[in-house]
Amino acid sequence: MQTAVPYATCCCAGKKIADYWDASKRLLMDSNFIHSLKEFDRDNIPARVIDKVRSTYTNDPDFTPANAAKASSAAEVGIVWFGS
Repeated sequence: MQTAVPYATCCCAGKKIADYWDASKRLLMDSNFIHSLKEFDRDNIPARVIDKVRSTYTNDPDFTPANAAKASSAAEVGIVWFGS
């Protein structure tokens, strides 16, 4: 779970990085992270990215806000965003 939200976030943000962990930590720690999720144009995420995130993470029964909250509140918000 600790890597699920960061990886999905980087995918949707268009971050094409082999080692997404450092980039995702920067995204999650950014004081504007919540605002950027609210303003993110999720209607124009490429279908291949959506398919990748869905097949890898959002279909996982452990990919829940409650599980993410154990890691961080930012991760919890990320999962809520991915599910909406």
